[in-house]
Amino acid sequence: RSLLSKVITEGERSTAKSGSIMAFDNSFMVKSMSSWEAWTLSAILKGYLKHIHMPENRSKTGATPATLLPRFLGAYVHTGAVDPAGLIKVRSYYVIMANVFAEVPAEVLAGMERFDLKGSADDRQQRYKGSELMDFDLLRLDRKLFPDEPEEGAALHEQLSRDLGFLLKQHMPADGSVPEALRGRPGLMDYSLLIGLVPRDTPGGLCRLDVNDSRTYSSPIIPAESWRIEAEPKTALIGIIDVLQFWTPAK
Repeated sequence: RSLLSKVITEGERSTAKSGSIMAFDNSFMVKSMSSWEAWTLSAILKGYLKHIHMPENRSKTGATPATLLPRFLGAYVHTGAVDPAGLIKVRSYYVIMANVFAEVPAEVLAGMERFDLKGSADDRQQRYKGSELMDFDLLRLDRKLFPDEPEEGAALHEQLSRDLGFLLKQHMPADGSVPEALRGRPGLMDYSLLIGLVPRDTPGGLCRLDVNDSRTYSSPIIPAESWRIEAEPKTALIGIIDVLQFWTPAK
């Protein structure tokens, strides 16, 4: 209840195109949704619950999900007045999720590098100083993240493949609730891979992978043999976000 109150009264606007309102605490986050996103969540919910409870999508202990998909915990509708007399009502939708960076110390969060990666060329550069880095920023900086343990990297890749397979298999319900003109190909789209880089042995994060953060320092005016590569041990905190968008003709 306190987190829902916080997003309504003190929520921060996302840097993404959606302009969603968000609020965080140590373990959870709440985010505003459009009515379309709320409908999408209800449409995929049964399959989503089945997916995250499959044995291969749970942690080694089986106690918690190992999936990289958002950990949806609840959805809520808020109806509030937008005029002093209270005559004009507006309905807002919110979803509560586990925080990808849960339990990371505040002082580390403040300086953490974040990457929002889509594998897309459409407006994929940092929008302003201090916001998330994106695909072209990763390429421009010539950054590469190599897993410390190849087996752990391979396991993460397999989990990512299973999660993306789930997203691609989702269909809009063929129950007449969506006009045929709005129906698109099967699958959810527009999601991102969110990565936070923190010093090695930093606690917290839902999904963790120890990596070597490699950078190539080069220049067109410097001979290739003089380029240098530097690597720094880091821990990558990883999650898939923004999954509530079906393929549609508009997209």
